[in-house]
Amino acid sequence: MKLFYIANSRIPSEKANSIQIVKMAESFTRLLGEDFTLVLPKRIQPAILNSISIKDYYSLDRNLPIKTIGLPIDPLVLDNYFGLFLNGLPYRVQVILFGIAVLIFSFRNRYGSIFYTRDFYTLLFIKLAGAKVYYEAHYFPKVTAIKWLHRIVLPRIEGVVAITGCFKDFFKKNNIHFRKIMTAHDATDPSFFKRYSKAELKKKRREVTSTSETIIGYIGNLNGLGEDKGGSDLVKAFDIVRRKYKQVKLVVVGAGNIAEHKDIYTTGRIRYSEMPLWHNLIDIAVIPFPNRTHFKFFMSPLKLFDYLACGKPIVTSDFTSLREVINESNAVFVTASNAKSLAGGIERLLINKKLQLELSHNNKILANKYTWTKRARAILNYL
Repeated sequence: MKLFYIANSRIPSEKANSIQIVKMAESFTRLLGEDFTLVLPKRIQPAILNSISIKDYYSLDRNLPIKTIGLPIDPLVLDNYFGLFLNGLPYRVQVILFGIAVLIFSFRNRYGSIFYTRDFYTLLFIKLAGAKVYYEAHYFPKVTAIKWLHRIVLPRIEGVVAITGCFKDFFKKNNIHFRKIMTAHDATDPSFFKRYSKAELKKKRREVTSTSETIIGYIGNLNGLGEDKGGSDLVKAFDIVRRKYKQVKLVVVGAGNIAEHKDIYTTGRIRYSEMPLWHNLIDIAVIPFPNRTHFKFFMSPLKLFDYLACGKPIVTSDFTSLREVINESNAVFVTASNAKSLAGGIERLLINKKLQLELSHNNKILANKYTWTKRARAILNYL
């Protein structure tokens, strides 16, 4: 069996979806060897990413077998200059141009091959080519027309891989059917997060804060698609905690609009290869996502699994999507979109070192259940 994973994404990229794609591609390569290929669009990279390879950016243990297709132009470049005026047109043009290239590529390679994608619009072109295709679902459609497309297309493809169990119920409630479906939550690489010595961590800690302060940490972007992903609640909660406990510091690793605050340390965007340092540096990890349908039911955040790999005690919004993976033996659950509740969860861990140690121990064990290789093997068995 030849497997083609087609992803309409710019890689390398600072976005979390690129991490998931690359780590799955690495695992598929490890398991299938020459029978796997990652297919990407031709895209123009920001200057800062031009000089680094995918292997180095993501600290992979091997080069990936990659095929780039599409026209030698990148319509999304126009968004950098005229985005406010073009109202998403470059994105739609890019989807169509890449889709046409995917259609031709899939038609030429359809015999003896299976195609895999997490992009619904790419899926349409693969199906038009008459190829066998599986769809990894990461979002549930809101627009009526897109739901209608799902009802037409999903019953006609080979199967669906959903990142949470909630997808199955929501598909059925909306009369969206499928031949078969499996749940495959996201994953982590525990060995990747064991790269730094205690001396290196201690040195970095001195750069960020005093050694006596407890570091509350958030890894990732606090804004996505123009929406607040809990950043405002996190800052409010930290201010509440800071009034009672002076020896605390909030570290935000990633992009996001955070107001100037002398007790908040922000890194801005960093390479994925630097993530283990920051994951291990923090003492209490937070997932402050707001009370919205996507987060409650259709989210499998990479940060959760990476927190587990580092054995971090977690304070998180109480969502069904997260409870499919963790419970009270792994995290302190709080009310979403409620800064006081979030502050209370953080305070509970600050005053209970025994609970911190228990959660840390349990999370290191649980992380071994959710590795990229195990996820890739389960999906291959399903295909």
